[in-house]
Amino acid sequence: MSSYGKKIDNELLPLIGDIKNPVILELGVQRGNSTKKFLKLCEINEGYLYSVDIDDCSEVVNNNRWTFI
Repeated sequence: MSSYGKKIDNELLPLIGDIKNPVILELGVQRGNSTKKFLKLCEINEGYLYSVDIDDCSEVVNNNRWTFI
């Protein structure tokens, strides 16, 4: 796991994990590792994820709680 992935798991998700109905804006998708983590949080807490990337990453996941821009 990259240091970025560890920061998401160890620092960011614990901070936002209890927020109900979160709306998350993700800038940069790449391989979708963080996207999948954010989506899991959105599924648990009834939130929504918007992801933006200059490359077409629309096939990373198929989830009704996600919009790729």
